[in-house]
Amino acid sequence: MRRLAREAGFVFRARVHVHGAIDAPTLPAGGGEPVIVDIEHALRGTEVLRGLAGQQAVVLTHHAAALREHRAVILFAECISLGQRLLLRELGHVEVSAEADHEIAEALRAEEDRPLHERLAEAPLVVVGEVRESRALAEPPPPHSEHDPEWWIARVAVRAALKGRKPAGDIEVLFANSIDIAWYKSPKLHRGVGGIFVLRPARREEAPKDAPRAAYQMTDPLDLLPADRLSAIERLIGREGGGR
Repeated sequence: MRRLAREAGFVFRARVHVHGAIDAPTLPAGGGEPVIVDIEHALRGTEVLRGLAGQQAVVLTHHAAALREHRAVILFAECISLGQRLLLRELGHVEVSAEADHEIAEALRAEEDRPLHERLAEAPLVVVGEVRESRALAEPPPPHSEHDPEWWIARVAVRAALKGRKPAGDIEVLFANSIDIAWYKSPKLHRGVGGIFVLRPARREEAPKDAPRAAYQMTDPLDLLPADRLSAIERLIGREGGGR
């Protein structure tokens, strides 16, 4: 289920047509047998795909007999064409049931959490804190490119450690102050900004030469999270090895 949740771009509850002529564009060779389904409810997909609830689609499948037997299914699919007739390829399916609904909800949630879970796993220190002050690094070098990060450094007061040992005092954190397209989503650690800080040591190959050697670095959008996500973050970390 986790693998299907990871691979499928569109997950939805469907009603399978047992009979019906297929009015579809030229189908890919070897893609399977076409089956008509009604899209009843989208569980995962792009905004466009989610808006297709109530419409029909043609699904290419190698399990047509099983789909027609089950009738009510949850389909894991990838989109082939959004043309006049929506064309999908089945990656897997399960028959609708309360147990399947629960398992799929858990799999989809785990998949949505995966990027953050991986980020937390890689970070040696995760803390709750607030920025006391921030400044541009003294005499910044000329931009190396149009996408220069414009490094600043923030002093962060730590209230609690969720992972790793709580520092004895404030910590210094490098961040990209640029609003260039390459950096505009990076955390901007100006005075008063608080939340959950996902920290890793500054990367010497990226950090400017005058950056403090003990500084941490935050550049990924997932490195700063709102404090109201504390319970979810503690769940993902598992609180193993953490301490306040």
